[in-house]
Amino acid sequence: MQNQEGEATMGRQEEMTRRRTDLEGERKRTSQDGIKILQGNNMKEGAKHKQNAEPRGGSNDGEAGRND
Repeated sequence: MQNQEGEATMGRQEEMTRRRTDLEGERKRTSQDGIKILQGNNMKEGAKHKQNAEPRGGSNDGEAGRND
């Protein structure tokens, strides 16, 4: 492909595409790491909660049960 000056513009397009995919790869990596960190924290919180939690009532004790 050529612009009005007759220069090849395809190289630039490829470079932009490559840069975009690099950025998307970065983003995916960080979001995956973020998810792992959050899951780690949630696991700890969950274990703590289970130790301290009072038993939840059944469906007929008049209290609304939490739907985790």
